[in-house]
Amino acid sequence: MLKTKNILYPLTVATILALSGCGSSSGATDTQTRVNGAGGTQTTGSYIGQPPVAYAGEDITVGTGQAVTLDGSGSSDPDGNLVSYEWRASSGEGIKSANPTLELGSLPVGVYTATLIVTDDQLNTATDSMTITVTEVTTPPAVTPPPAVKPPVAVTPPPAVKPPVAGSTPVSKAGADQTITEGDDLNLDGSASTDSDGTIVKYEWYDITNPTATTLGATVTITGLAVGTYTIELKVTDNDGATATDRMVVTVVAAPEPKSTLKKTGQTTSYDTNGKDDGAYQTGVPHSYTRDNSNDTVTDNITGLMWQDDADAKTIHKDWEDTGTYCATLGLGGFSDWRLPTIDELVYITDKDKVDPAIDTAFANVVSSYYWSSTTYASNGSNVWIVYFEYGDDYYDVKSNSYYVRCVRVVQ
Repeated sequence: MLKTKNILYPLTVATILALSGCGSSSGATDTQTRVNGAGGTQTTGSYIGQPPVAYAGEDITVGTGQAVTLDGSGSSDPDGNLVSYEWRASSGEGIKSANPTLELGSLPVGVYTATLIVTDDQLNTATDSMTITVTEVTTPPAVTPPPAVKPPVAVTPPPAVKPPVAGSTPVSKAGADQTITEGDDLNLDGSASTDSDGTIVKYEWYDITNPTATTLGATVTITGLAVGTYTIELKVTDNDGATATDRMVVTVVAAPEPKSTLKKTGQTTSYDTNGKDDGAYQTGVPHSYTRDNSNDTVTDNITGLMWQDDADAKTIHKDWEDTGTYCATLGLGGFSDWRLPTIDELVYITDKDKVDPAIDTAFANVVSSYYWSSTTYASNGSNVWIVYFEYGDDYYDVKSNSYYVRCVRVVQ
């Protein structure tokens, strides 16, 4: 158990705690998410802007009975401030505060991993992990050691900067120019880039109009680009520090206007020798229905309407006023937003290639008779439009008559 002032956090041996974030001075893998400067959001292995840097401290080894202090004060944010530090154990439990240090009690013998998550004032995060090794301490007989001779401190010079080797410049390949439709994803692939005498260690993508907003990764995906033209540059860096760039042009065009959703009449046979009827024209989109037997409904995949198709649809027989109340209180399929269909909606489910009943076979509960619509006859307010499902034609009749009802709702 990892203790911190009356709060216990289990810390499983040799478990690496991995959360989304960026920056790790002790070898953790960085993951960043940013908003692209061209108006899109990069969603795969990328960030836009300057990320914070998490530093959980160096790995430590202590003996049993010794207290441990975790210190993340070496973390930083190059373009803002860190607003929270959170230490986590493998169980996902953690403690978050504005204080980068965490005091632990003594731990049993074992190897533990703790993860620090830092968040900056732009809500970007970074993670870093460190290892605590606890060894058994045995108490030897007390021996007074001779005075220690302090050796001179060796000064380690900073590593020399390795200059690029002549002829070792990598080759950056951003890929061919692309044209995409508004709303489509932009997929960038720089994996064809090469380095003849080493390896490429870094890929940076950016719109040249906003070169500070970079996206990292050999392959990345950008979403939400607005209509326009973008010049995208890929900068690659090899293991010698040499760099190279390549550009591509991305054109985002407006999405086409949606096509008509008028359905075919259903007639498949031509009865005109000159080929000038519905059976010959075949205009419109095919009928498409999905029946859900679990709740006795039929969904029209073209219009997005869900139709009642339980036993009531062929047994309930009411006047027009009562059918409106019936639909408003129907709870079929767990839905409560049922209503009477308009005359256009009701006619739209007829199939002119069928008779008795003139409706698609997806509907199981049908009577070849009259069904109410919600549309009043304009010439006489005491009449309302109805559909005769034996042949699929429409009429009007007085609201006081008694006909069948098939309720409808819009699929959300």
